[in-house]
Amino acid sequence: MTDKSNSEITDILDEQTRLERSGRLHWFHWFILVGSLFLTFGAWYLVQSEVEQKKQILFDREAEQIVALVSERMQKYEDALWSGVAAVHSQSHGIDYAEWKRFADTLKIEKKYPGINGIGIIFYVPQDDLSAFLEREREMRPDFKIHPDHNGNEYLPITYIEPQAYNAQAVGLDMAHEENRYTAALKARDSGKSQITAPITLVQDKEKTPGFLFYAPYYQEAEPETLEDRRDHFVGMVYAPFIFKQLMDGTLDRAKRSVGISIMDGDQVLYNEHTFLFPDFDAEPMLKKIINVEMYGRTWTFDIWSSLSFREKTKSSEPIVILLGGIVIDGLLLSLFIVMVRANHNAVKFGKIMASNYQQEAERLEEANAELEEFSYRTSHDLRAPLVASEGLLGVAIQSIQDGSTDVAVQSLEHVRKSMQKLLQLIQDLLVLTESKNIGEQAQTIDVTKMLDDVLENLKHTDGFDTIQVKKDIGHNIPVVSKKMRFRLILENLVSNAVKYRDPDKNDSFIAVSTRDEGNDFVLEVTDNGLGVPENRQSQMFTMFKRFHPQVSYGSGLGLYMIKKSAIMMGGDIVYKDTGDGSSFVFTLPRKVS
Repeated sequence: MTDKSNSEITDILDEQTRLERSGRLHWFHWFILVGSLFLTFGAWYLVQSEVEQKKQILFDREAEQIVALVSERMQKYEDALWSGVAAVHSQSHGIDYAEWKRFADTLKIEKKYPGINGIGIIFYVPQDDLSAFLEREREMRPDFKIHPDHNGNEYLPITYIEPQAYNAQAVGLDMAHEENRYTAALKARDSGKSQITAPITLVQDKEKTPGFLFYAPYYQEAEPETLEDRRDHFVGMVYAPFIFKQLMDGTLDRAKRSVGISIMDGDQVLYNEHTFLFPDFDAEPMLKKIINVEMYGRTWTFDIWSSLSFREKTKSSEPIVILLGGIVIDGLLLSLFIVMVRANHNAVKFGKIMASNYQQEAERLEEANAELEEFSYRTSHDLRAPLVASEGLLGVAIQSIQDGSTDVAVQSLEHVRKSMQKLLQLIQDLLVLTESKNIGEQAQTIDVTKMLDDVLENLKHTDGFDTIQVKKDIGHNIPVVSKKMRFRLILENLVSNAVKYRDPDKNDSFIAVSTRDEGNDFVLEVTDNGLGVPENRQSQMFTMFKRFHPQVSYGSGLGLYMIKKSAIMMGGDIVYKDTGDGSSFVFTLPRKVS
């Protein structure tokens, strides 16, 4: 071998070494990918944090407003009770039923105090004064009686209550007969302050739901200073009964809030919206908060949950758009890098083969390198175009969401989705093209009729399809077991080429698709009466990037090259026949492909 030959071989080996280094992802590839991911997740995290912070602020504000509304409403009720105490003290002789009714009517509790069930007076009656008390009250109301009976030596009967018709069952009810009512009454007497009872069931509540009583004590003298004086001069209490459900309905408008509440006194539930009975209930609330409030001698626990309307009100697609958009772009970059690396890897293997047979294959190597250069240029251009379009569309979508224009954002994302579908299909075709074997795809039984119908359905909107007659002669008893993806690639390309390269001057254009059994082989033949392939170009028809009718050319010129390569990889072959009036492609395949 001459020195010149040795030098040429050395140059080739050096070039192979360079290609091997370029046949894998380098640090700058990873730097770009990791940096892009870092920026994507950083932007997503910042936007997501801002969204969550806004949700928390809105939820906290609504929760605090609810507690404030209930507290303010209870304060308003307390003011009504103390005005009742003032009305009692204004009567030097004491107050009777008629005077109390006039006072209650002036309050107009149905309009001014929604949620309250009435307002009344409870007198303190020692055992020794019981007969005189009953005699006095029966002068105006002969049927008045204290109930129920008990063994105590003092009585606290509800003597007056307005409106009386609604609260008739409560008239004469003795607070001393039941622990919760009696305990709260003694606390009010001893403290001189307003007091509510632990949860009870009101006798006037037919549904037997939780309720409570609200007491304001009064004495013979206006403000006794000591506990002993308060006990010695205790006269009675102005009180109001409450059914908790009605109190909440009168206080909190459910239509104007986007949170649900549950209120408890100790371990007893007073009010509960955390059930499926409430249409806005969210079984998996986004936010929760518990607030304990001292409420006139009791502690109420407010358990507040976000509701379905809160979830809808605070819904934001901005973080996920940013995240998915960034991930899509990163994925496409990675796919692009992988495609080019695999192409380079195949070029390295091809170069090694050429180097081992340099003298015999020098001309072939030069042609292959030119083909690779053209292939790389064309694929890079085809991959870059949808990436650039997607990046711009994602920017429009993000800006539209920030501006509140969701329709524009949805349209932009739909265009991105279509671009991604085209790009993914191109990447898939390139991966199929650059693989030396069909990795991962297992042979399976193929329904050729169904596949052909699906292909024709997909092509029905292709220009000129409606002018072509499709003839089918599919043998239904011929089993075909092969790699489905490659088989479809071949069938789809053959049929679509027949549509694209029809003869526009013919009125009887047709495509004939037939199958037959030839020994151990399955044969698929696609025939048309289209433009055909010029005789002087038929020897090149299965090479890359070759187009034979520039005036009606489609695609990148990879179609016939890909189906030829696929047929060989499946263990079969595909040949072209010039019918003189069009084209015929015959695909021969062993019946079973492992």
